[in-house]
Amino acid sequence: MTTTIRTNTRDFFVQIMVVLGGIPPFEELSPREKELLGHLLYYNYKYRSIDEDLRCKLIFDYDTRLDIRSKMGISEFNFNNLKTSLTSKGLISGKKILLHKSIMNITPENPKIIYNFIVND
Repeated sequence: MTTTIRTNTRDFFVQIMVVLGGIPPFEELSPREKELLGHLLYYNYKYRSIDEDLRCKLIFDYDTRLDIRSKMGISEFNFNNLKTSLTSKGLISGKKILLHKSIMNITPENPKIIYNFIVND
């Protein structure tokens, strides 16, 4: 099955979280947590040419957080609660996104997701 989804670069990462929303470790995330993670992945992609330590600082920079909050329509309090929740679920740590490389490699240039089902009856 192949489905075409027309999108832009920013929305791509939020949409990826929706598509992956039913599989571990994302199935336990709320819609807002998935959305925040998608925005963080967008900034990780946007700053991909920068050294990882500096990139992580930029991702969690005040101005970046303001932009994400504006896009999501949430307060600083709500942003911090969502970030804390993602931290407690092991998806971010401090200022680093802790996702498997296969997830981090899903980009607008490489947008394919392949599911292999193993059915045990």
